[in-house]
Amino acid sequence: MTTAQKPALLFAIVLVFTAGGGFLVGRYTAQGVTLASSADAAQSGNAGSPLLAENARLRERLDELERERESLADAQKRTAAEPKDAGADKSEPKVAAPEVAKGALFSDPRFAALDAIDWNAIGSATSEMAPLLLQLMQELEKTGEVPTAIAIKLQSLNSKLVEQVPAMLEAGLPGFGPNGAYTHPLVTANVLGSALLASGQPLTDAQRKAIDGLARSFAAENDMLASSTRDFDLEGLLAEAEMKDRFFAEMSSQLSPDQLARIEPDGAANFDGGSMFRSSLMTRAYTDPISAKSPEDFARIASTRLGEQLSLDEATAAKVRGVVERMAQSSPQLFADKASPVESKLRMLKQGRTTAALRQQIAMLREIQKQVPLSPEQLTKLRSLRHVLVPLPK
Repeated sequence: MTTAQKPALLFAIVLVFTAGGGFLVGRYTAQGVTLASSADAAQSGNAGSPLLAENARLRERLDELERERESLADAQKRTAAEPKDAGADKSEPKVAAPEVAKGALFSDPRFAALDAIDWNAIGSATSEMAPLLLQLMQELEKTGEVPTAIAIKLQSLNSKLVEQVPAMLEAGLPGFGPNGAYTHPLVTANVLGSALLASGQPLTDAQRKAIDGLARSFAAENDMLASSTRDFDLEGLLAEAEMKDRFFAEMSSQLSPDQLARIEPDGAANFDGGSMFRSSLMTRAYTDPISAKSPEDFARIASTRLGEQLSLDEATAAKVRGVVERMAQSSPQLFADKASPVESKLRMLKQGRTTAALRQQIAMLREIQKQVPLSPEQLTKLRSLRHVLVPLPK
């Protein structure tokens, strides 16, 4: 597991907020989301020392887990390579293996590593986080400030999920980046089942059977999407996000009202990241909000970023800006809803905002491809762009 993978999946598992939000400090780079340093956070003026200390501890714990995993793998290789002792007494009684936690509730032999995950820990943390996430957003909307005590509690719970990151990556689940693995239908079904068990509202046998069928069906669709080729990488992100939201809608229809309220309290899904069971846990890793006063202001900032990413000269950059500005002006709905405190401070965008911007950006990339002369290298970069430039109206 590379250094770049660890923070990316951390973002998917729960919530990587910006330093301005003061919760699990994160920042955007060309490679994706990375953990910011304490110095970066301090410059924001909003990340309190308890949060910084917890953030540093979390990073250290994740590195420690990865070192432990690598040491165990090396030891297993050495043991397998050692010659067997032919004279060993085979009649020696075997010591009974200690009991282990039950494996995945929903499984697939292709992803046997899922059984190594502590689903009890994930379920307990997830069930506790659901109401806290809603409280976090409600308090911020009310006061305009991040509630530090709730944020610290969420980050503490998040650390329990982080401990399962190495096993999650070992499973090799297909998806759009590491974040796609955590939102894979099999993982989502297991998170849901374990969270309901922890909250005292376990799935019935009938529900398990129905959800197992749904998980298998949507996992097959996930495989198909992962193996498909498209003109632009962002088309894959959109297709996968839509599929995963359909899966959750169908899965949640199998739940009782009380069960649904346990895992997704009313209002939790109003903002991306507020629910642990939506595709926004995947798409947020690729969302790049742009605070702008108008479509023209957005076009200026967005085209500058595109110019840097595509290595455009001044003349070509001007043509790209023309396309971006025309597309932005033709989509007034993207600029009608002013940004809320939750969006500006936590980068948890209002439900639907990212998807609308993603659709518009795919159309914009097609127009750039048609109208702007680009070199083969620039075309390759254009098609492989993965960040969604989302207008965040001031």
